[in-house]
Amino acid sequence: MVAPRASNNSIAYDGLLNAFTTGARVLVAVLGGLYTVGLLIVNIDLARYGVSNLDLARPEYAMAGAFWALAMLPSGILIVVFIRWLRERLGRRERVYAFFIGLLGVVAAIGIPVLLLDTFSVRQEDPFRVDGSEVLVRHVIAVLLNGAAVWVIVYIVDLLRRDFLESETSFKVLFGGLGALFVVPVLSVALLSYAVLSFPLVARQLGGGHKTIVEVILSEPAPDSWDRLGIPISADRSLIGPVALLFESQSGLVVARWVAPWFRLQAAEELITVIAPRADSVAIERKSIAGIIYKGARISE
Repeated sequence: MVAPRASNNSIAYDGLLNAFTTGARVLVAVLGGLYTVGLLIVNIDLARYGVSNLDLARPEYAMAGAFWALAMLPSGILIVVFIRWLRERLGRRERVYAFFIGLLGVVAAIGIPVLLLDTFSVRQEDPFRVDGSEVLVRHVIAVLLNGAAVWVIVYIVDLLRRDFLESETSFKVLFGGLGALFVVPVLSVALLSYAVLSFPLVARQLGGGHKTIVEVILSEPAPDSWDRLGIPISADRSLIGPVALLFESQSGLVVARWVAPWFRLQAAEELITVIAPRADSVAIERKSIAGIIYKGARISE
């Protein structure tokens, strides 16, 4: 009677160990994915100022990826769920019922993420102020594009899944490559739209990319050559600002005179293209800085 009891304990222990190992692997994979997404979002935003920050030991990357997932993925998941539900109801010819529930689903899939983004957007004073209507429009467009991207990715995966499972090993590699070929560009569009439209407006402490407004006190008068950089310099040349702080490191600060605007339409002859305008940035060495004055900002209104 003792041996079976020991055997049962061993089985239970092995099952618990396997569950713990699987959970740890999933957690590492999720954190790694969020970190990678955040790294891409932050550097897409910084690229509009002509700089990049590839310092990997920065927790803000994980926070940026986590906030993107919190704000954007539920929208796409709701869209997928409601589209499938609508197909089922329309197949049963429950059109009126499907219309009202579908309308509720659309409002939830778009309204909840937009409300979340708008709530945690920072309201900045002039000259860095963004109009409330523009904030709302930017969030709506970002949510729509990200939700559509999630739906497209799910559709592609479903389309290839059956052939993938039923195919031979050599064809599985082919289907996997085709899936990645379609998924990567769609995901890139989603991250680009979020990084340009919503990310710069969300509070930094929550995983957003809002630029803190600062004034930099110099340890020595600013040289005359700085006049052509376009940044505001006090009359006694001992202070710079207000400027937008892009990021700071042990070597110094990177600031910008203006916050980069969102997408604009550019007409060239008969071709109209959508562009993400850039803004110039300035790097200031740490040895030239005597102090930094951080300007306050308000979250929501």
